[in-house]
Amino acid sequence: FFFAMASCKVTVAFHNCVHLPVQCADQEMEVDPAWTVHTLVNKIQEKMRADLQLSVDTSMLLHHARDLALPFHEPVTKHIVEADKLYVVGDVRKVGGEEMDLHGGIPKNKKKVPVTILTGFLGAGKTTLLNHLLQVQQDKKIAVIENEFGAVPIDNELLNTKLSTAEQVVVMDNGCMCCTVRGDLLGAF
Repeated sequence: FFFAMASCKVTVAFHNCVHLPVQCADQEMEVDPAWTVHTLVNKIQEKMRADLQLSVDTSMLLHHARDLALPFHEPVTKHIVEADKLYVVGDVRKVGGEEMDLHGGIPKNKKKVPVTILTGFLGAGKTTLLNHLLQVQQDKKIAVIENEFGAVPIDNELLNTKLSTAEQVVVMDNGCMCCTVRGDLLGAF
């Protein structure tokens, strides 16, 4: 999709998995065809701050009709046309109150929690490494969030049989943490 005009208007809204501190109507936005998706995201964040007094840390920009995340490095002309609707996914907070860190939208007076992401091909040893770390590091508090993509949750069974000290194992089988936040997972935070 390419548009050959000076600019076009799109509608920007927050995805339904985003927790909003205030009610927000969809926003109209003028898009310059010279922008990359990253520039568009920055402009959306500036608009939300100026118009709605919201600090937005965008992790994804989704296209409504095509159900895909727009790659930040590509030109907007490759993905959007006049009157498209885009959904913002990310952290949203009211401007003011606590001073925010520029990276991640975390209040500066809050302690950050280190995160390690373990990834690899099937059979690469991810579960073996995880089991080893959990058994050796018994003096540390470690939370495991497993994103199971297979039809049968194999890793869940392997983790449960190896860990007698685990309070619970939360398996996410749909690939999206923001849409699967449950009470037991929220309690961990």
